[in-house]
Amino acid sequence: TECEAGKADADGNPGTACVACSSGKTSGLGETLCVDCPAGTSDKDGLHLTCEDCDHGMYASAGSHGEDNTGTGCISCPAGRHDHDQPPNPATPCELCAAGQVQSATKQVSCEDCPIGKYQHNLGATECLNCPGGTWIGVVGTNAVGGCIDCAAGKFYSAVDSDGIPGVAADASCTAADGSASA
Repeated sequence: TECEAGKADADGNPGTACVACSSGKTSGLGETLCVDCPAGTSDKDGLHLTCEDCDHGMYASAGSHGEDNTGTGCISCPAGRHDHDQPPNPATPCELCAAGQVQSATKQVSCEDCPIGKYQHNLGATECLNCPGGTWIGVVGTNAVGGCIDCAAGKFYSAVDSDGIPGVAADASCTAADGSASA
């Protein structure tokens, strides 16, 4: 029996029916074996006809079953990780964001630096941390609480903007009780 593409004669007996390739495998017309999709590719359509490259921000190992274990998709980089390869290499698992950087979304190709006034000391973080009260950071991408410096005597720093909303303005600094700003 000649099998159609996406199916194979698993037992080699021409008298038995062809069976569909399992998740993460493909076969061509008349093939007797299903083969693993190579690393970085997946049987996206679920028909087991061809292996296609994973999208940016995703990856797959050889014969990957994908996120839903059906073999029809690659695996998205989770929050706190990114597809760092340039040019993209979907065969490589996603890398943790560096200290001082975060990524809150999935399927991303980069991480974001922590903004002024915030830091992150952990790898693979999804959000930046505020400096402790009375301290601030004047640079982006700070990777340790030790980067938070004390405000001068009589000055304070608040991680609340002028509207009372948590966050940090781009021109954040320590502020005197009279409203003048300086470190």
